[in-house]
Formats: sequence, C-alpha cells, structure tokens
Amino acid sequence: MQIETGTVIPAGYLVKVTTWENDGDDYDTCLVSGLTEQEKDFLVSIMPLFKSAHVFPGEVAGYGNEDATFALMADVVEIAEANGTQAQVQRFFNMSCEEIIEYIDDDCEDAIDDFMQEAQAFLSIPMSYDDTFVRVVETVEVVYLDKEIVFPTIPTGQVVFKR
Repeated sequence: MQIETGTVIPAGYLVKVTTWENDGDDYDTCLVSGLTEQEKDFLVSIMPLFKSAHVFPGEVAGYGNEDATFALMADVVEIAEANGTQAQVQRFFNMSCEEIIEYIDDDCEDAIDDFMQEAQAFLSIPMSYDDTFVRVVETVEVVYLDKEIVFPTIPTGQVVFKR
C-alpha cells in the first residue's frame, strides 16, 4: 500500500482490506475512508463472502479465488436485506438490490463485470486474472478517525542527479 503526498484521508470510519489471489500471491491493501457507521457495518458484513472458495473440511467457503458468480451477487443482496442496508449496495456496487435481482433473473453476465469493477475499490484489481476474479480477503481492519489526516506535499527540489 502506498499513500501519495498530498493525500487527504477524511474523517469517519476507515476500513483497511488486505487481499491476495491464487495461493497467497500478489498481496494488496485497499483503504476505504470517510465512511459512516452504516457504510462501515455493511462492508464488514459482506467481507466473509470474499473468503477463499478453497477451504479445509468443516470451514465455510467464500467466493474468493474463483470467478464471480450470480450467487455472490445474490448473497450480497441477502445480507443487505437481512440487515436493512440495501442503500449500501447502491453505494458500493453502483446498482440497487432490485437491479441485481433483475440481472440475475435475466442471466445478464455483464452485470457480473460491473459488480466486480465496483468491488475493486475494496478488494483491489486482480493482478494475474480477469477483472471478474474475486480476490481473497485475508484481513479487515477498522478504525475511526475523528478528524481528517493530511499527508503533506513535498516541495520540488533541485535535480542533483539524472540518468
């Protein structure tokens, strides 16, 4: 994870999600910041869906390390409806629960692409696979920031070496 100079992390909840793909390759970390409590709760509630699909006997599998499916989308809707957080589906996936259900009913494969494109904001972009590949969530950390954090810019200096 790299934070550029001049970056502003807004006040509110910050969710830090560390993911990988394949057999632990290509680790990456995403920060989702400036969240309300309801937004944070929604993100945390769906994270188990992104556990690895390949687990030991007796463990509950997620959808990670496989291509995304309509079942993943349906499970996100189910969690949102159970928790009363349907508005967060629109916020994080740019489609409503009703639209997702329609896409599933109509067997609209393009919706999976759109869904995963939005999920990359908290899962990261697949590095060795197609964009519909679901990265495995390893760690989710949550912190509340009562004020924004500003990373200062660094002034441009005199060039003393150039190849």
